[in-house]
Amino acid sequence: MKTTTKRRRRTMKVTWHEPSGQFRKCIGLALGRSGAPVAKVHYLGPDEDEAIRKAVELSRQWKDHKAAGGKLWDELKTTATANPGALTVKTSADQYLVEIKRKVDAGQNSQSHYLSQKFRLNRAIKPIENLPLSMVDEAKISDAVFTLAKRPEYETPSGKTKTTSETYVKASIASLKFFLSWADETELWTKPRRFDRLFQVTLHRTHDEKMKNLPEYGSNEPVRFTLDDLTKLFAATADNDRYRLWFLLALNCGFDGEIGDLHDYEIFALDTATPYIARYRRKARRRSNPKGVYAKWPLWKETADLLRKFLVSGRSDHLALLTENDLPIVTTGKHDALNKSWNAYVLPRSGVTKRADLGRISFGVLRKTAGDFLRRQHGDELADMFLSHRDPRKMLSAYAGRDWDEKLAPAVVAFRQYLEPMFTAKPSTVTTTTTLLAPQGGSTATA
Repeated sequence: MKTTTKRRRRTMKVTWHEPSGQFRKCIGLALGRSGAPVAKVHYLGPDEDEAIRKAVELSRQWKDHKAAGGKLWDELKTTATANPGALTVKTSADQYLVEIKRKVDAGQNSQSHYLSQKFRLNRAIKPIENLPLSMVDEAKISDAVFTLAKRPEYETPSGKTKTTSETYVKASIASLKFFLSWADETELWTKPRRFDRLFQVTLHRTHDEKMKNLPEYGSNEPVRFTLDDLTKLFAATADNDRYRLWFLLALNCGFDGEIGDLHDYEIFALDTATPYIARYRRKARRRSNPKGVYAKWPLWKETADLLRKFLVSGRSDHLALLTENDLPIVTTGKHDALNKSWNAYVLPRSGVTKRADLGRISFGVLRKTAGDFLRRQHGDELADMFLSHRDPRKMLSAYAGRDWDEKLAPAVVAFRQYLEPMFTAKPSTVTTTTTLLAPQGGSTATA
């Protein structure tokens, strides 16, 4: 009896790539970073059947290209369109953000970090977001960076046109660099040889910003509120205890948008006579210090009373404070609830306006004001402790700790005593004089 064997059909194998969340296949050759031919990796999507179909099609194209005398994929001008499963810059950026979100869910990063990276990165990749990631070369990276360096104008929700700040542009360029480095590490893309130098650019500066650098423009003193400014701002929160609490936390503990990241387990002894907040400032984290910088602040009676009123407990994320609508204070990566309350409620009611020594009136100036007082009255070390700055004396820190209760606590209490006129003044008695913070060892002066 004659036996017949059924010929087995040859199939294409594809490999799952966990970092990118899709299948991939090496087909043909392409120029590597060193200029020598290397295996060309094609990313084919998350569906296995579709990935195999694409791999078969790409294999056929490569075979035809070789038969025509071709040696590299780079010689095919239609490579980008021939591979419909190729990752675009936007798609790969979304995968990068998923990695950051995963760290947020695991408690390794804060929600505000994720949101800020999301908005900055989406803005940075705008000129190249529709390109296949494999087509991003030095020229494309330079175009994206130069576009940011020009500091393009944008329209605010109120309809005003503003120039993007230098700080935001630098952070956006850094986000772009982090993303592309991640793409290289996960083998989605290969860095060009001069990768680091592509991000070394000079930012455009407006005429007013250039004028501020001239010696005759004025001093380089940090922006800070006077005692009279603080009195007016404090009075403006009289009808809203929630906003007053945020205001006091900024002065009492040097918080800015970090109020939205305050957790219930960072507040201690709130029902006693000596309540305090102790926490690691996550914004100051470094690879050598992943927890951040530790700090501890005694709470003033006024701060503690309002904190008891608005403290939230029992949430899975352990957030201690929420908005009026029981939403997290940090909702957009820009500490939206703080800015809205400050710009729409506190400032208009206070009467504090811009002047020569106060060009910017933001919520963060409260932190600068408190830090300025601590430095002038108590020196650099206590100011660094209050602001949760890293100790520059690394070797000393390895042998001796910082004295929070004996040194910083009295300094914070002294700041509260200095602010006594702010707490006791009636709205009708608030003056328009300019009371400067006292220099170290001196007294207040009235201009």
